[in-house]
Amino acid sequence: MSKNKEKTPSQKDINNLLQFYNAGDNINAEKLAVLLTQNFPNHPFAWKVLGAVLKNIGELSRSLEVTHRALELNPLDAEVYNNLGNTAMSLDLIDEAEKYYKKAIEINPASF
Repeated sequence: MSKNKEKTPSQKDINNLLQFYNAGDNINAEKLAVLLTQNFPNHPFAWKVLGAVLKNIGELSRSLEVTHRALELNPLDAEVYNNLGNTAMSLDLIDEAEKYYKKAIEINPASF
């Protein structure tokens, strides 16, 4: 991973993160996502993936917190709202989940 003063992660880092996540390698996906959120705290993608990984490993409260950070950085990302809905459902927060799902559909109805 590059240590320069870039404002966004390199495409290689993003591809590596996606590769780990898509392969179900939650350990390496979490490590890389944490590193990317530390080095690029205003880049929403790593926060979104980190939230999804945390949900996958059962850290639901932390997943909500991290995914809310992704939402702050990119409030029009329907996938983030969907992820929040999924995590809220896992926590039996049905009303909250419904609110997130409705917002995801409102932003991008074709995706759901």
